[in-house]
Amino acid sequence: MVPVNRLNITQYPMPGPTVPPGGIYAGLFRRGDGTFHWTIIISQDAGHVVNKFHATEDSRGWRFEYSLHTIVRSVSACAVVKIGTLSSNRLVGDIHTLLKDIPMQTPVADLPQSFSCRIWFKEAVRVLSNNGIIRCPAVSRLEAELKGIAREQEVLIGLGYDYKIFVSDYSQ
Repeated sequence: MVPVNRLNITQYPMPGPTVPPGGIYAGLFRRGDGTFHWTIIISQDAGHVVNKFHATEDSRGWRFEYSLHTIVRSVSACAVVKIGTLSSNRLVGDIHTLLKDIPMQTPVADLPQSFSCRIWFKEAVRVLSNNGIIRCPAVSRLEAELKGIAREQEVLIGLGYDYKIFVSDYSQ
């Protein structure tokens, strides 16, 4: 490993922390321009590989994407924040079914903002909350909390630290 500063912090690819199983998490990934890519993450095992749900944009426009993601090797993971718990009677497939049909357009609650992965994330939180998967009575407070955590963590990650795992004060 190569030290990146006099504190002897080492550069990636050091593995980040594992994501505790059974949780539903907000995963914010830094883009390098001061903004973040917003995702829903569910960890089912030791937390090295997580289920990642998000809206992504390509040449054809916005689309829903589900993938397995090796988060412990991610160089862009900035903050992982627990927003709920996957109950024993729910499966990742149940979450996929709920999230895959979220329209790729700004919902009325978020107008006049343009559609983005952040807007999709907020609607995903509403869908999960409305279906009793998580409890988040104030999506705007959750959004502000997540932005604050990610901004603080982005500075530390720039110094070579790993992402950290937090628990939200505004969602369970």
